[in-house]
Amino acid sequence: MIAIIAILATMLLPALNTARSRSRATNCLNNLKGIGQYCVFYYDDYGTAIISSSHNGGAIVGWGNHLVQLYGARKYYTSDYNKNVRLPTCAGTIFRCPQISPFNPIPANDSHAITSFAYNQQMVHNSNLATTPYAAPANDWGKLKYPSRTMLFVDGNGTGTINTGPTTYSRVDWRHLGSANYLFLDWHVEPLKNPKAAPVKGISLNSNTIL
Repeated sequence: MIAIIAILATMLLPALNTARSRSRATNCLNNLKGIGQYCVFYYDDYGTAIISSSHNGGAIVGWGNHLVQLYGARKYYTSDYNKNVRLPTCAGTIFRCPQISPFNPIPANDSHAITSFAYNQQMVHNSNLATTPYAAPANDWGKLKYPSRTMLFVDGNGTGTINTGPTTYSRVDWRHLGSANYLFLDWHVEPLKNPKAAPVKGISLNSNTIL
């Protein structure tokens, strides 16, 4: 009898793990929806900027900090980063994917990974780099050509922002059973399968062309 139970448990365990991973992927999509709602608030309040991520004297004031300082409870979020275990210290909030845990940390040991999501640098305004293409007027949400295919946030692997075709693949963490969750600039969320090559087809970074 014990042997039979052990065999059944062995057979059921993969299915249970898959179901758990799918549940976490759904929760992650809901987190991104919440972040998108904050971004809508930000756009309504600040005119043309979709969201800002500032670098002040080398110190990062991340997009997450901007959002929660303006619209959320700051006590639930910190930009501190635990470099030893590669976990953004925002557990239990929309800023950290539920798939990230001490058993499944962000792959890269990068102090910039203050959330578990990477952002599209061509759409996120940087207030101290106003002369760069990343702060171009195309950041105005109302002027985007392909908002439904222009990504804003995606499950990140801690190696930096998304800013070129190659980074649409190399800086994404395909942690949801081989998929990654995206937030697009019409504010819908969507999982995309790992294409196993760069660039990721069917998305846009600048909203003028689709990769």
